Amino acid sequence: MNKKKLIIVILAITVFSLSCTAYCFYRKDNIKLNKQEEEKVNYDKVTEKFSSYVITNKQAKLYRLEDNKYIQKGTIEKDVTLTLDTEVELIFDENIGYFKIKDMNYFIHYTDVEIGEEIKKEDSYKNYIPFNDNVTTVDNTKFYNQGKLLFTLDESVNLPIIIKDNDYYYVEYANQLLGVKKDEVTTSYNPNNNGEIANSIAALNYHFFYDESNKNECQQVICHHVDQFRSHLNYFRDNGFYTLKMKDMELFVDGKIQLPKKSVLITIDDGWLAEQGIALLNEYKMNATVFLITYHYLPDRFVSEYVEAHSHGDNLHLQGECPGGQGGPIKCYEEEKLLADLKTSREKLNGSTVFCYPFYEYNDYSISVLQKAGFTMAFVGGNRKIKVGDNKMILNRYPIVSSTSVNRLAQIVN
Repeated sequence: MNKKKLIIVILAITVFSLSCTAYCFYRKDNIKLNKQEEEKVNYDKVTEKFSSYVITNKQAKLYRLEDNKYIQKGTIEKDVTLTLDTEVELIFDENIGYFKIKDMNYFIHYTDVEIGEEIKKEDSYKNYIPFNDNVTTVDNTKFYNQGKLLFTLDESVNLPIIIKDNDYYYVEYANQLLGVKKDEVTTSYNPNNNGEIANSIAALNYHFFYDESNKNECQQVICHHVDQFRSHLNYFRDNGFYTLKMKDMELFVDGKIQLPKKSVLITIDDGWLAEQGIALLNEYKMNATVFLITYHYLPDRFVSEYVEAHSHGDNLHLQGECPGGQGGPIKCYEEEKLLADLKTSREKLNGSTVFCYPFYEYNDYSISVLQKAGFTMAFVGGNRKIKVGDNKMILNRYPIVSSTSVNRLAQIVN
């Protein structure tokens, strides 16, 4: 090969080598750019679902983080709302896409959830006193809510019993009240509390509230100046009383929960001149029930986060309709007529199953009609505390009058 040809070959090889090198660098940079773009797309997909509240879009897997790997350790059902731990930063690596569930040492993959809305969790149970019994699950744990399976964990738990229901024990897990089936657990004694437990609880009955602006409207002994009611609420607040919701009382009477000794049920009858009293309950953030005559008063005017509404009949607050006493219709109207009235009242109150007898009057007939209408609990007068095992269709209340002092109130509730 002559010198000229040799030079041409060398130049060709050099050009080829440089071209290959340049292509490799280009290819590497292009792959890197494509990977970065792909990672950005994936990152965007993940972060757009990273919300305080999500809902599962199918039955999904639950994971534990072990040795920097996500290992399946359970399942969660479809349409379950979860709160994510948004304080846990998303790490941009091969593990991206796993969300930490708040109050649980578990994760869920981003493809298994959609953005959801907050569901207010019922937290009355935090005022209950746990039983001195624990449940222990074996091998795995199935948690239920209102009979529906929520999730299954590949672990055993040992937790205090908060509610003893018919087929379930209820315990606190992941900062919420969840059920475990009685036939899926064992129980054992465990000293979970040393607090004073209520053996009986006073239910109080208020009626109408006034101040100087409407004083002339309210001249009855069952009228309460707002200052009187405020002094009563101050007593409950200053002495650490838990003001019950109606479901708390029903669970208590059934012996399914334990309540603190300082517990009280506040009720208000009728609906007339109730607004000022309810405003104070909301101000003090205390629970109460208003029993409404739904023919005249609809719950929208009264119900709040703290005040619930139950039935005083639709149009049964009438005098002289039946023999004896003030003659409330609940004692003698034809069954069909009573059932129609009670059905209307329940419908206006979103299916309430709690009743208050007008004028405190009842008989065996009225009890049987109430039960046919779907009511599970009813209140009278009586000046006696409510105890576990009492007849839920004639629960006693203390009538509170305009002269009921704080000292008298203290005697009633303690």
